[in-house]
Amino acid sequence: ETLAFSGVRPGMTVGEFYAAGGYFTRMLSDVVGPEGHIYTMENAGWNDSYKDDQAMLAEGKWKNVSLDKAPFGTVRFPKPLDLAWVTQNYHDLKIPKYGPVDTVAFDKAVYEALKPGGIFFVLDHQGWPGMATADIEKVHRIDKAQVIQEVTSAGFKLASEGTFLHRPTDDAHLPIFDPKVRGHTDQFALKFVKPK
Repeated sequence: ETLAFSGVRPGMTVGEFYAAGGYFTRMLSDVVGPEGHIYTMENAGWNDSYKDDQAMLAEGKWKNVSLDKAPFGTVRFPKPLDLAWVTQNYHDLKIPKYGPVDTVAFDKAVYEALKPGGIFFVLDHQGWPGMATADIEKVHRIDKAQVIQEVTSAGFKLASEGTFLHRPTDDAHLPIFDPKVRGHTDQFALKFVKPK
């Protein structure tokens, strides 16, 4: 459902942020096929994630995947993108210890990296209105309304919202790693489009 909602298709050029071992990278690679390419950008400060990404590539199956690392929030791809992808990590851009990031500037850079008509796909754990940075760091969640406000301020249009990971029984004030909710958090999926 996540892949179908995102709009990824064969032949696309995809910029994936923070693969963390490549759970989605593998699936994206299969969908875009040999005519497409996945450019994965990893946070240079997350050494374990980068090593996990390298291990994925060492399997030798993912010929259409390239890996790069840079300071957190860097947007750097060798060619214009059809799709920019960030799953369960947009909130991390708000956490200072991972590296200082201006998320609106990040969104604007993603906008510039996309072709006209390109898609910016954001999936994350639902927080609550008015969250402070300390709240985001504590629970690893973000309010959907904040993401929409920031991304649309960069010029994107919200095209659609997926509710396939909506879980109303989730307690948004619990950290996502809490055993009571881990793997069952309420998540939002947002598809933004760069106008043609």
